[in-house]
Amino acid sequence: MVNLDQIKNYAQALGKGMLLDMVPSIAKGLINDLFGEWNASVSKITADIHADRDFWSNLTDEQWEHFRKVRDMLGDMDFLTADLVVNAIAKDYPGIASLFLNSPMAYQWLEKQMASLKKRLESY
Repeated sequence: MVNLDQIKNYAQALGKGMLLDMVPSIAKGLINDLFGEWNASVSKITADIHADRDFWSNLTDEQWEHFRKVRDMLGDMDFLTADLVVNAIAKDYPGIASLFLNSPMAYQWLEKQMASLKKRLESY
């Protein structure tokens, strides 16, 4: 899992501008880690899509805290997009990435999930 305390130290040393350049890579690592922890598969994601299940309900309190810390450091979560997720998982979860890219319904569900994540982070 991404160590946000280290990121904060880097941010202080390098400045917020450089951190903003690094954030998409950090977020990709965090997202890829989450897919691994959840043993994500095409069949599980497909079931989530058809049930319109909330993807983020699987997050632990600790994982929410990681997202909140990133939000607090940056103040802007616009980089959290469906495309970021697809790029993050493409190497380790090519079947799921392909599902999102080749199914408009799946991609729309993913966009909805990312909007939900941003909204939740705004309220914390």
